[in-house]
Amino acid sequence: MVGAGVIGGYFGGRLLEAGLRIRSRRGAATLSAPPVVQAAKLTDPFDLVLLRVKAYDLEDAMTSFARAVGPETAIVPLLNGMRHLEILDERFGQPRVLGGQVRDRRAVSNFAVRFVDD
Repeated sequence: MVGAGVIGGYFGGRLLEAGLRIRSRRGAATLSAPPVVQAAKLTDPFDLVLLRVKAYDLEDAMTSFARAVGPETAIVPLLNGMRHLEILDERFGQPRVLGGQVRDRRAVSNFAVRFVDD
């Protein structure tokens, strides 16, 4: 998970809490303890990069996780708009960049975020 604001923090927290469950035509897998690593310590490619940053932080974010992108890495951006798809395609190649969408209803008060669909 790159970007730990409200949405990124929510997804990252859920991944740490419940693990990562993946279902696809290729089969299913569960990673009970997804690795937590800072950008400076990335050494090996990841299978998946979930990206949730503001558009103005995209360039820096791409630089921060570039070492984690290998030939089989999938990048799932969860950004507003569409321009980021072209930018990610140019940097990492179109086959690696998948579409992503987040739909949420949240209430923010007293410096806490509550997702009202939970």
